[in-house]
Amino acid sequence: MSKNHFDIESISSELANFSAVECTHDSRTISLNSGCFFSDGEPVQVLARISANADYAIISDGGLISSRLSMYGIESDYKPASRHLNEVKDDFGLEFHADRYYIRAEIDAIAEYSAHLGSALVALDSARLAVSNAPDRFVNQLDDWLKENSGLEFAKEQKVKDQYGDLVKVSAVLESERGQIIVQAASGKAAGSLKTSGEHAYYALSAISKESYPISNRLIVLERTLRQGRQKVGAVTPSIARLTKRLMEVAHVSSFDATPAMLDFMKYGESESRDLVTLPYNQTRLR
Repeated sequence: MSKNHFDIESISSELANFSAVECTHDSRTISLNSGCFFSDGEPVQVLARISANADYAIISDGGLISSRLSMYGIESDYKPASRHLNEVKDDFGLEFHADRYYIRAEIDAIAEYSAHLGSALVALDSARLAVSNAPDRFVNQLDDWLKENSGLEFAKEQKVKDQYGDLVKVSAVLESERGQIIVQAASGKAAGSLKTSGEHAYYALSAISKESYPISNRLIVLERTLRQGRQKVGAVTPSIARLTKRLMEVAHVSSFDATPAMLDFMKYGESESRDLVTLPYNQTRLR
């Protein structure tokens, strides 16, 4: 293989025996199946971006680990999780930037380093085991609340089929008279982690067919609203207001400090506004 110019076809051809190779929207980036699998059966795919002169590649997870941790309601700055993540990163010689784990590889070692990164990602993903018994995990709190208060048959961490035929994991599915209700948690005690988790919730639900799961049967629950205490009751920070507005494109949006609105949603579903976050504490939806 010549290293003096970029030749995606020859690089992909050489890697074909290693794993499935797919081109992406970036003409210098290819998606590789690392040969590893997460504990839930999802294959571990990595992204390899080839340098312009094709002498090295930057191989990354494309933000996959950060998204999966958000899905499980784990904040990366939570001490048990951050300790585990840093140990794995150092053990495997990875770098981390902008929510992405990555490693640099010579062009002839892409297959080897992709497998190496895949193994590292499996280890990183197990951070959720390090905090699985933490009593303050928001996902656990939301699960307990749904079991005790929704009055509906409840199943946690379910996979539903999206409009492309792939399976998408959501926090919970509840059985109701109007059909299955999808609930997606967005955890975070700080604005940054809440925004990251909210973006994952948006991504997960945006791929799901509205015919199979109408908006009236979808709810995203924010762990906190970061209400501004010195302002009038019900006021939230501008960043939370913007996040709520975006999430309303794919679901109704509530918060864990607005459980009356959550109960109202479970009972009635669709409302004039999908925004159940900026309501005052003591106000539920009027039908």
